[in-house]
Amino acid sequence: MTTYQCPLCANTVDERLRFLHAETERWLITRIRRQHPEWVAEDGACPRCVEAYRIRRGGSAGKAAGEGPGEGE
Repeated sequence: MTTYQCPLCANTVDERLRFLHAETERWLITRIRRQHPEWVAEDGACPRCVEAYRIRRGGSAGKAAGEGPGEGE
């Protein structure tokens, strides 16, 4: 298995998961860039970070819609 280190959290995951964010909604990329302006979409993100942004948008965590990690806190 080839691994990949997430540029957002430094978590090491399977390389095949690198571009998971590209298959999600565009708002997710906007939220990540807001919190990590140095991030380049082509670098990808691990599933853990993608899910964290998705949940904090208003999913099961119950945050207000549109909020990413750290927003509104």
